[in-house]
This record gives sequence, C-alpha cells and structure tokens, in this order.
Amino acid sequence: MEELQRQAEKIDGLSYEIIVADDGSTCDDSKQENQSINLLPYCRYIVRNENVGRAAIRNFLASEAKYRWLLFLDSGMSIANENFLLRYLQSDADVICGGYQVIEPLEPLTNLRYRYE
Repeated sequence: MEELQRQAEKIDGLSYEIIVADDGSTCDDSKQENQSINLLPYCRYIVRNENVGRAAIRNFLASEAKYRWLLFLDSGMSIANENFLLRYLQSDADVICGGYQVIEPLEPLTNLRYRYE
C-alpha cells in the first residue's frame, strides 16, 4: 500500500486515490493494522462485514472511485518494480490484465496458486 502511494506521489500532476476494502475478514489484527491506510494522503480503508466475493467487491470499489481509470490489486500482492504504476499509466490500452510475477513459494507442490499459474 505504502509503495503504491509513494509511486503515485512521484508522478507529477497525477490525481489519484487508493481505496482498500476489507471484504468481510475475520482477522481483527489485520483490520486494526490496516486502519493506518486512512492516515496516508488520498487513501482510505473500508471495512465490510460480509464477504461478497471478488466480482462484487470490485464492483463496490468501482462505485466508490472518483476517477475513471481503475487498478485492482488483490491482497497478498506486492509491488516489485519501482516503476510499476508509471508503466500502467504509459500504456494506451483500454484494459490491461496481468503485470504480476509469481515467485516460487517455500513449498511449491502444496501451493495451488503457484502450481496452476
């Protein structure tokens, strides 16, 4: 979160917002830790009590957005490139899908995401 916000701040003239939604998590520690997102400029953290699923939460986030262009990042993803956001902004495509790297986990055979990606 902080890295994405840092990269956005470095781009001259960029109007942006970062919205993070907790989709019904039961981890109180995570919810408490994520409250600090509200302290970052142009960022907000929304806690939802019920898990509505990936498509519904993305539709909710889109309805909350102030700007036209959306970038969705799932939890557990990290920004590994210092020009991650700039590269998206430089594209002239209407839709971009991908842009992530799968790193081998400690136990690759038991990690379904790694096995199938």
